Amino acid sequence: VGDADGGGSDHPMLATFRRRPQGLRAIVVADLVAAFFISFVSSVEGDTIYLYLKTKLKVGTGTYIAYYMFHGSMMSVSLLLLLPLLRRFPGLHDTSLGVVGGVSRCVSLLILGSFSTPSLVYLVAVLGGFAKYLVVAERSIMSSLLKRDEQGRVFTVV
Repeated sequence: VGDADGGGSDHPMLATFRRRPQGLRAIVVADLVAAFFISFVSSVEGDTIYLYLKTKLKVGTGTYIAYYMFHGSMMSVSLLLLLPLLRRFPGLHDTSLGVVGGVSRCVSLLILGSFSTPSLVYLVAVLGGFAKYLVVAERSIMSSLLKRDEQGRVFTVV
């Protein structure tokens, strides 16, 4: 499907799965699979957390809305302010930032599942604020593996 030097079809699927040197096709496909699972978990997480908080902790809709807004604010601050600082001063690379994001999501969900006080839900928002780093790192790694002229076609598949 396509040749090793980037030729071939303009179709996104063909551009995604074309032959690549040094096993890069397997890495690109693995990154796409990771992107699928990250997106799937993220979309299900919001609905599940609402139902979980409503059922287990008897949290009302107003409290959930406040939590959701606080959580979104924490992720925004984390992405817009802290991410550039973490890339510059400690010099964290994409893989390290992806690990920070994955650990942030796991720790926040573990704590969410283990507490019994509704007020601690805001701690989950603080700890989970770095979870989007996983998505940022995945996209950055993917773009570094692709030629500039094929990035748009491959990201269409993502």
